[in-house]
Amino acid sequence: MVKYKKIIFIQRVTADYRLPFFDILYKYYSKNDVKFQVYYSKPIDGEKKQISSQVSRPYLRELEIKYFSFKKHYFYYQSIPLNKFTNDALIVHNEASRSLSLYLILIIKFVRNYKLTLYGNNRGQGFLLKSLINFSDGYLAYTQTALINIKKKINIGILNNSHISKSEVLKKTSSIKKLGDPINILLLARIQPNKLLEEFLNIINYLRVTRKLNIAFKIVGAANNEDVNLIKSFLTDVDEYIPSVDFIERKKYFLWTDMILMPGGIGLHVLDAWALKVPLVTYQNNTHGVELEYLEMISSDCISENLEQLKLFSEKFIVNESFRSDIKDKFENNDLNFTVEKMSENFIKWIEKIQFQ
Repeated sequence: MVKYKKIIFIQRVTADYRLPFFDILYKYYSKNDVKFQVYYSKPIDGEKKQISSQVSRPYLRELEIKYFSFKKHYFYYQSIPLNKFTNDALIVHNEASRSLSLYLILIIKFVRNYKLTLYGNNRGQGFLLKSLINFSDGYLAYTQTALINIKKKINIGILNNSHISKSEVLKKTSSIKKLGDPINILLLARIQPNKLLEEFLNIINYLRVTRKLNIAFKIVGAANNEDVNLIKSFLTDVDEYIPSVDFIERKKYFLWTDMILMPGGIGLHVLDAWALKVPLVTYQNNTHGVELEYLEMISSDCISENLEQLKLFSEKFIVNESFRSDIKDKFENNDLNFTVEKMSENFIKWIEKIQFQ
């Protein structure tokens, strides 16, 4: 039986796509007489609201948040419910070196004797973040790579990270291309500098203009006015720019595309690509987080060494049907299990493992 009587998640923001994960945990812990709650706050000005206003869940609680800036960096403090942080509680907090409230949670836990686990992908692996992780009681990483440089002997585990459910896996079916049909290429992301938009469009230009190949592309994601103008300058009648898309609705774009081309910052889209059986390709550069490890597990062939090689890879994918089939096969026929259900299972098993330590 679970020792903890309360499991409390605290995040700066949360999103609709994370709710299926929390739904499973809420249902499981409710059956085991454990109070499960998720606290979150409104995003900072300029950020997209990530959880729909009409969303209602019995475990969701919104916290007040205040932002502070210091030398071009922002910090924040959430009005955390300290009265609920008792010795029978497990606090699960996303890694956040800019969270002033997290430092307070760390200090008070030595008095209240509750347990604190952080989770995330250990991006940057800076001094503050490593210190926070090492002073906590445990760390749940998205990938094995995220455990690098965690020296203190704390409880560690692999959470993995997905927002695709088992019911959505295998829905992608091979479309039958007719002679003359274009190869469909997708860029799916919030259009930020680490997504390398210009590099994507340069590859499109190379394929379409220099190599005279038949392609259509869609770019799905919010962009600033300057980037929107750049995108529109490349559009033809078969292309489309969709300025924003709901997290749940974006699956239809995976079903449309033959290849996801993301020069930078692949993020969790690599797990969606696996689940919906669509090849995702990129190249080695410093815009990627530890999620690149997921792509290496599926197919290292899909990671080019540089931008020029990515151009050539994309060209070969389009013109060589046998090569394209081989790449698709790597996504369609592997035994990796990245689903919301598996992520929930990993969390529950890990909590049961550490509950009496």
